Amino acid sequence: MLSNPSYRGELTFRGEIAQGYDGWFKSSQGRYAESLENELITELVRPSPGKFILDVGCGTANQILLFSSQGARVFGVDVSWDMLRIAQGKLRSGDKLLLARGESLPFIDGSFSQVTLITSLELMADPVAGIREAIRVGKGEVFLAVLNRLSLSAFIRRTKAQFRSSIFRSVRFLNLWDLRRILHQAIPQGERFDLSWKSTLLVFPFWTKEWFKPLDRFLTRIGSPFGAFLALRIRVLK
Repeated sequence: MLSNPSYRGELTFRGEIAQGYDGWFKSSQGRYAESLENELITELVRPSPGKFILDVGCGTANQILLFSSQGARVFGVDVSWDMLRIAQGKLRSGDKLLLARGESLPFIDGSFSQVTLITSLELMADPVAGIREAIRVGKGEVFLAVLNRLSLSAFIRRTKAQFRSSIFRSVRFLNLWDLRRILHQAIPQGERFDLSWKSTLLVFPFWTKEWFKPLDRFLTRIGSPFGAFLALRIRVLK
């Protein structure tokens, strides 16, 4: 079910941009990236039957499909109507999508087992508010994944964006230390949090053949902070 509230927020991805985003995952680079990203997401999110997950910035529903395939119930929200239209075409009639801003989620406290923000924090006007909302509705269980500012991929994308029109002009690339700072601002004073992190796609975008995956997995396992895709699991300790 796709709900259309009266307040639509900013439509970050429109028309051809939304189509191009979804189509990229069908390219050889996109398939390589998504396969390693999904391995890391699954390891840290641990979707399973009985979990009720909110995916903030769900885009065209790639992660909703991943979580649903492992038995979790998923509710997706995004600020782009065009992205949600594409997402709706992929999902079963029982799956739920909503047009909403991550900084102001229309859910009561503790509605979900866990909240995921996968490459969505970078585009929020107020990432601190986005984290606060995720903690509020997700019982303190939050998963973040961002485009890592310390990666080779980010350097290439940021450089290219200086010379041609690109969505990456609008992206706030973040690193592990940026995220720690945001978390300290978002989590109420006196409350502690447990954090675990990993990054993947360290050789991306130059080497995207299947036989490079073992190298990428090895670098992920040893804890390199330079992967293009940086993922964190956060649990607020009440």
